[in-house]
Amino acid sequence: MSALRSPTPMTAPTPVPILYGPDELPAQRLRTRAGLEVRWLDSRGHPAETLPEDTLILLDFSHPGAAEAARLARDLSGRALVAVGTTSGENAQGVIAALRAGVRDFIDLDASAADIALQLRRLHADIASPHVRSVAMTPPRGRVVVVLGVRAGLGTSTLVAHLGALAASALHTRPSPSGDLTALLIDLGQPVGDLGLYLDLRGDFGLEQALRGPERLDATLVRSAMPRHASGAGLLAPAQASAEGLDPLPLLVKLRALYPLTLVDLAGPSHRHWPTGLLREADAVWLLADPAVGSLVALDAALAALRATRGGDTGVGLVIARHDQDAGLPPPQIAARFGLPLLGVIPERLRTLRAASNLGQLLQDAYPRDPYLAALRLLLPHLHPFIAPPGNTGSGRLSRLLARLHAWTRR
Repeated sequence: MSALRSPTPMTAPTPVPILYGPDELPAQRLRTRAGLEVRWLDSRGHPAETLPEDTLILLDFSHPGAAEAARLARDLSGRALVAVGTTSGENAQGVIAALRAGVRDFIDLDASAADIALQLRRLHADIASPHVRSVAMTPPRGRVVVVLGVRAGLGTSTLVAHLGALAASALHTRPSPSGDLTALLIDLGQPVGDLGLYLDLRGDFGLEQALRGPERLDATLVRSAMPRHASGAGLLAPAQASAEGLDPLPLLVKLRALYPLTLVDLAGPSHRHWPTGLLREADAVWLLADPAVGSLVALDAALAALRATRGGDTGVGLVIARHDQDAGLPPPQIAARFGLPLLGVIPERLRTLRAASNLGQLLQDAYPRDPYLAALRLLLPHLHPFIAPPGNTGSGRLSRLLARLHAWTRR
């Protein structure tokens, strides 16, 4: 955990953040807890349109004011909004409300004074940047993407391991809520442990521990307790083989504040064992299938269950794995049949992947020019808005075909 230390003063002329709501108590707590200057404006006497521009607007999502804060968030759509609250006890419902309201970030009043001050400074810097201001309302800063393999044997864990390492490297040069923390991979696949094997990572801090005490998580703890790959990707895996019964919502809020990207491997579990709360609240769910008939039948069943869980297709996309251009239905035809956007097409590279695995390496280390990696790089911009499309993903006919297909799917 972060040691308590004196926060660095905010630079003048940084605008003073405004706590907007009917209760001044959260503003008082921020002043006392973190030694920060925070201005309170009573929402009952100051209409939303009177709030100054380019200033952080803090909304109190603590119990019992979460419903009013969610209403104010709707009135302030398009502004740089930050939720204030805690993840403990009955306040967890307020955390869920903040998550669903699409606020820009979340300040945990139980965090250390130094962490709160650092987070506020980062947020001020973000809204001062024209580029960040232009994308500031993409909710929320940290994205959660679930890769759901519709049946076993599709290489879901293999894809997540390679994609997570590529994304961590791509995000390394971008601003992050917690400095060098870029991407976190969560292993919820069956069998449990494949991600750790592919990344050659082991750790004593498990998913159950994180779920039991999300308020304990801060940048210092995750750096010291969670294993990290050389690319910067962290790993969080459960100690047990089932994801059934997990309640990830308070943890998701913490992870969004710490990591720009959280990528979840959900390979193998039947619909009855899906973590439904996670699937509802994820920013995107990628269904991974291949052109085989059995896989398409499984895709149909998985899509029906997912629509019942999420309430529609928003944020749901299709990735076709193990593609052979000389066999099976064309991927665009599969996507059209199921009414899903086609995010990417991954070629069949089982022998090369196995060869790299036998060397104890990922493809980017053993065979950096492999077409499998070219296909994954085309997926990266779908993961996070700060990752630009690749300018040149390799040479050869297959790379050019993948690039044309990527352009077609983004029309």
